[in-house]
Amino acid sequence: MPDAGTVSAMETEWIGKMAIRPGIGLFRGKAGDNHRHKHWAHQLSIGIGAPVQLTADCGTMQARALFIPANTAHQLMPGHMMSLYMDPTTDEARAVVSMMPASDRVAEAPAGLAAIVLASFGDDLPHERSFDTLRARLQLGALPARNARLDAVLQILHSSLDHENSPDRAAMAAALGMSGSRFSHWFREATGMPVRSYKKWLRLVRGIEQVLAGERLTDAAHGAGFSDQAHFTRTFVEMFGLSPSSALAQLGKMPRYR
Repeated sequence: MPDAGTVSAMETEWIGKMAIRPGIGLFRGKAGDNHRHKHWAHQLSIGIGAPVQLTADCGTMQARALFIPANTAHQLMPGHMMSLYMDPTTDEARAVVSMMPASDRVAEAPAGLAAIVLASFGDDLPHERSFDTLRARLQLGALPARNARLDAVLQILHSSLDHENSPDRAAMAAALGMSGSRFSHWFREATGMPVRSYKKWLRLVRGIEQVLAGERLTDAAHGAGFSDQAHFTRTFVEMFGLSPSSALAQLGKMPRYR
């Protein structure tokens, strides 16, 4: 993988807007160059004015809307699009997955799903209402009941982002009456993600939130629990295929939702 400096020199600009709400994020605008990458979010990308294109292990794909499962290596082709990033543990992600004929690989998303997302985030809607509009259109109330034990663990993980000391595997396992190894197996089975990787993903998202809120990269990196800015940058490049300074410098920010 090229280092962050090489990535910055090679890429064309990303220009648009981002919004982040706990567990879900939106990009709308022109996607620039990026390298092959993978992240722990389900991604739904919808072409604006032209189909969205990407390359993955399955080859090159082109469609009005493409679904990219979490932890799937891919490279987006530059173009205008709307991309929704969903933590796999959220109800929004569960609803989107339920609408996909296949959710274990890159696939064309149904036209109805793309229409729901586009209608929810149209330019004529106040941004403060857009995520709530999406939730209503996805009919989250019709989803099966959530796993109470998983919700308890997720609450611990999300709460730990506001503290210096993140809970270790043993502490979370003990809270559920499990051994450490059994807990790791259970968490991956329940979410599709290793708990350590998920914690790292949550810290990266927290850092992105802080940068969008006006923090310097160095301060955002430390505030999100990374050892330094270089560690944050390496993680960002690994998961998004470009450097954070290049990606975030050109992006205006929609309101930060809480």
